Amino acid sequence: YKGNSCRTEQIEKFSSEYNPNKAIEWYCKDSFVYRLLNRALRTENIDVIYKFRFFITDLHFQLRPLDRQCSNQPTKVYRSQKMSINEIKILEENQNGLISINNFFSTSKNYVTAEGFVDSGTYDYPKVVFTINIDSSIGNDQVFATIEDVSDFSQEEEILFTIGTVFRVDSVEQVTDTYWSVELSLDKKINVELKHLIDNFEEMIGEKLTVAHLGNALFFMGDYNRAEKYNRVLLGQLPPKHDYILLVNINIGDAYLNRGDYPMASEFYDKALSIATDLQPNPHIYLALTYSSIGLLNDKLSKYDEGIECLTKARDIKLKYISSDNRDMICIYNNLAMIYRHKADYRNSLEYYKKIIHIKSSFYDLDPTLASMYNNIALVYTELNDNDEALSNYMKALEIELKLLPSNHDKIGTTYNNIGLLYRNKLHYNEALSNYEKAREIFLNNLGKDHLNIASVDHNIGDIYYKIGQFDKAFDYFKEAIDIQSKLL
Repeated sequence: YKGNSCRTEQIEKFSSEYNPNKAIEWYCKDSFVYRLLNRALRTENIDVIYKFRFFITDLHFQLRPLDRQCSNQPTKVYRSQKMSINEIKILEENQNGLISINNFFSTSKNYVTAEGFVDSGTYDYPKVVFTINIDSSIGNDQVFATIEDVSDFSQEEEILFTIGTVFRVDSVEQVTDTYWSVELSLDKKINVELKHLIDNFEEMIGEKLTVAHLGNALFFMGDYNRAEKYNRVLLGQLPPKHDYILLVNINIGDAYLNRGDYPMASEFYDKALSIATDLQPNPHIYLALTYSSIGLLNDKLSKYDEGIECLTKARDIKLKYISSDNRDMICIYNNLAMIYRHKADYRNSLEYYKKIIHIKSSFYDLDPTLASMYNNIALVYTELNDNDEALSNYMKALEIELKLLPSNHDKIGTTYNNIGLLYRNKLHYNEALSNYEKAREIFLNNLGKDHLNIASVDHNIGDIYYKIGQFDKAFDYFKEAIDIQSKLL
């Protein structure tokens, strides 16, 4: 804003007058705060978001008491905005699923007001009008409030939802080429499902969530560069002997591990190990986390025996604190199952996968990671040439995936393809072809025609036609597979 006297005066005023009780007031102004924060949230600019962390916190906690003060919250609110076709497609594919909003979500109790927030849409960026149905018995887990009394625009009858609010997508309807209607809902059932998702994330990282795991969230999103960057920022701000320094070193090591920079991963794991071995009580639970990461590094380096030794140490330390069937053991069991599978020690791999199934089944009937475990078990049985057991586990995985995931999700396509391979091994060619074709349809819809997954399934379909003597069709599919591979490889 250099040279913009109006904005610079605003910045000076913010610097001298802002306090946590004025967060809503500043957010609702036509100010640099609103513009910069929303742009950062929309583009996921972690650097700017981190700088605004105090304001995000203040705004969230100022909304919470307002939420409680209002006894007659609306049951229906509205919002309009322009969205890209790709963004709308994501909503379409996630009907009956949950979405999390990555910014503060402004709505109005008045449909006409909300509908007028934006002008007409275009073919590439249609206008989308949201109708949000709110269960009046939602409870305290979702934060939103009427802010017309503290807003500069009271006539808009504004309801503001906090960042990260989770809605269910009830319907997505195209009204015209440039106008869409979307219905969302906020209900008590979402809170139960959110608790389930948080439990799953804690299982994946092997312990309760802490501030150090914000960087780890970027890691699970596959954004390893920003995961490293955020954790390095955190590392520079922590006091010298803070407990989180160990966790941050592990996070940075994990980022390097997944980028394939094993020497740098080892360097940060060694730093974590030197801290963990001095912690009290000894052995400290953080020592288990460190050994687990070092075990995964050895797995990547094909040093399976060394990896198993580290992961076994991690397992034994955790068992000093919790029981063998505690869900916090799942992360260690999964790592052991994986490294044994890579070592071709399939019996031990199965043992640990079955431990995970036992624990998860006692907590949840349906769980996306439970489907992954069944898929992994099926892979092991495939290596053991036990097609019947492999098929049985793929079917269990598919049953869960069909209930929890969008019907055209890539994972479902992969499972159909794997089921087709097993039917092919059992010489059940019609069943194999049927599953391959389902996989192909999903991959085409999601990935387009020029993708290696399409090439793989085309080759599999060609193989079936070759085996049943339909050589012309076999040739066509083999040629399609080769053409795709020649473009991409």
